[in-house]
Amino acid sequence: MTFLLASGFLLVKIPFFTTFINPMTTAESLAPASKEQPSYILIVEDDVLQRSSLAEWLRLQNHVVYESSSTDAAALLLSSPLLHIDLVITDIWLPGIMSGSNFVEYIRYRFPTMPVIIISGVFNKAPLDAHTAFFQKPYNLDDISLQITKMIESIKEE
Repeated sequence: MTFLLASGFLLVKIPFFTTFINPMTTAESLAPASKEQPSYILIVEDDVLQRSSLAEWLRLQNHVVYESSSTDAAALLLSSPLLHIDLVITDIWLPGIMSGSNFVEYIRYRFPTMPVIIISGVFNKAPLDAHTAFFQKPYNLDDISLQITKMIESIKEE
């Protein structure tokens, strides 16, 4: 892991993940201008085309989206006190110390009620809890959006 400070920005380099973080930026300042409160979503997907297309779609739906290509970087983002994350979308087959399945277990241990959407090309036969949904690739972006809305609303009601 490498941290460099340049021009007031923090460059974070982790295997499979690089990002610039402005230390003066808060989650609220990243939010799109809208009357509705945006949802903060973390996408964990190693395929850059799938990750970026899903992220762009969600941004168009007025969500704030963080992206990660590995479970290691995603775990760091989830643990950051600087970021607020409402929901995680993760693939199952991912690089990193944890597999996607182990990453979901990690989320359940650290954040038991955080909504998680699992996406995979392999059908998931395991039973899912009330805070987890599964979509098989290729998935419909509208279906993902509806599931996000449903899961975020259920969290607000709790």
